[in-house]
Amino acid sequence: MALLLGIFALFLGLSLYTSALGPLLRSVFQVVLEPEGIRVAGRLYPKDRLAWAEGPFPGGGTEAQWQRLMQVGRLSTGPLFHLVVGGERVPLWLDLPGWDRMLTHMGVDWKEQPGLVRYLHSVRGLAWLNGLLYPPAEVGEEWERARRRYQRLFAWLWIGVGMAGAAFSLEGQLPESASLVLLGVGVALGGYAFLALFGGKSPRDGWAEAYNPFRQKEAGGIRE
Repeated sequence: MALLLGIFALFLGLSLYTSALGPLLRSVFQVVLEPEGIRVAGRLYPKDRLAWAEGPFPGGGTEAQWQRLMQVGRLSTGPLFHLVVGGERVPLWLDLPGWDRMLTHMGVDWKEQPGLVRYLHSVRGLAWLNGLLYPPAEVGEEWERARRRYQRLFAWLWIGVGMAGAAFSLEGQLPESASLVLLGVGVALGGYAFLALFGGKSPRDGWAEAYNPFRQKEAGGIRE
């Protein structure tokens, strides 16, 4: 049991670092766009020394590798993609805004990078909606609408949970009818929000877990 708990704690810690602490620590990461290229941590990387954009799998990767990346997720604390400038690898953090502007400034069209296109069109789920994965400008408006919907539904979910919890905690202090009404409204609100977020054959099939801004835009987008 102790071993299992230790393994669970390790994976939980790695997951939290990747999805929460890592982006927070990188909030001070700054890229300055200059006429000659980009300046990262005070170091200038010239445009004319750019070789290529490098993905997670040298040579493009096999289908099995990509499927594993999409299904299992990424526990690595490093970036998946890099720019290779003068023999050095400059991290391309997709969980920070403006990465597409940096590529454009360096003369790279992200849509011409097969690995990057494949990753962005395939990865789905809460990372998009939690702001841990930022989209390029082409789907920025759709992504903002989806995030507002996600935040609104989660607000209803927590309000419903709070109301249901209050009904139980105040059971002896409120009239029975008031407790039942409070519980019913809480369950209704929470249930509606949960089904809107995760409803389907399984939570993985729900809107929030299946969300991808490119697929959503192709399907007509989010209507607020």
